[in-house]
Amino acid sequence: MKKVLFIIIIVLVLLLSTRDNHHKYIISNTIDRNRLETGEPLLEKLSKRPTIIDEVKSILYKYPSLEKNIKNAFIKVPSDEGFIPQGIEIVNSYIFITGYFEENRNSICYILDESGKIINKVEFDMNSHVGGISYDKNTNLIFIPGEDALILAYNVFDFFTKNKVNYIHKFEYLGSDLIHYKNKDKKEIAYLTVDDGYLYIGSFNKNSPCLIKKYLIESEVSMIKLTYIESFSVNEKIQGVDFINKNNKKYMILSSSFGRIFSSNLYVYLYEEGKSTYENYLKKYTLPPMLEQISYYNDSLYLLFESNAYKYSNALDKINCIIEISTDNLIED
Repeated sequence: MKKVLFIIIIVLVLLLSTRDNHHKYIISNTIDRNRLETGEPLLEKLSKRPTIIDEVKSILYKYPSLEKNIKNAFIKVPSDEGFIPQGIEIVNSYIFITGYFEENRNSICYILDESGKIINKVEFDMNSHVGGISYDKNTNLIFIPGEDALILAYNVFDFFTKNKVNYIHKFEYLGSDLIHYKNKDKKEIAYLTVDDGYLYIGSFNKNSPCLIKKYLIESEVSMIKLTYIESFSVNEKIQGVDFINKNNKKYMILSSSFGRIFSSNLYVYLYEEGKSTYENYLKKYTLPPMLEQISYYNDSLYLLFESNAYKYSNALDKINCIIEISTDNLIED
């Protein structure tokens, strides 16, 4: 009898320990909403403890501007086989990283804490390129580009309490004039960002200027409205955009890259409302290949590279972590 009871207990323990295996990253439903909504700047603590892994240190001599401005490079980008990182956003102290798979699998997003620990991994309700991710603190929405030039908006809190997220708002036709660089019959929103209540979406072109469109985000009870404001062209090969306000001026930062052996670039422009073409940049910085989205947060710019993906195993100067650079001298010396 004792032997039978012992076996039953062992079976129950095994069942309980494996029941929620697919939820292994999910944290409590009691996520600190105040920490998200008030913008507690926990990542500032990391900036005061610079740590740069050896793999990055070993190539800094090739990129003097990066060597001059780098603050941290130690938070590893998740590297599930087949995962290709594309988007990065800092939601207060949490780091969101989106990516896709070459095979027909849904795209995913990792949520990391300020130490780089994965606290959740969510699956999207689509398998798009997810070339950008951005958080609007006014509506607590996460904006993601979907297939066929759609914009999808998700509840930010779902990323902490679920293992699959579904959009709650869908916006069609916003990117109907953003052409896929390989297929003129296909529309694609290659990247996006939210800044000061506005959503910016953009195209990627290899050999011609890219187009960026600006929309006002308006909240009406339970509805979200995106109102077109303007469009402007920028240089080619743009992978990401963000904005920095400094000394009563707004600066536009663009990330640019193409190919696994060619250097990436960061461009700095003075942003002016109503300007239709940006040609003369203020600053240009050379960086390792395959730079994707950038995210500005608390006087730092966070850089995401896709070069560590299995697909790009032969990439030059592979970067397997998030790079944080100072913006103190990035705009003005």
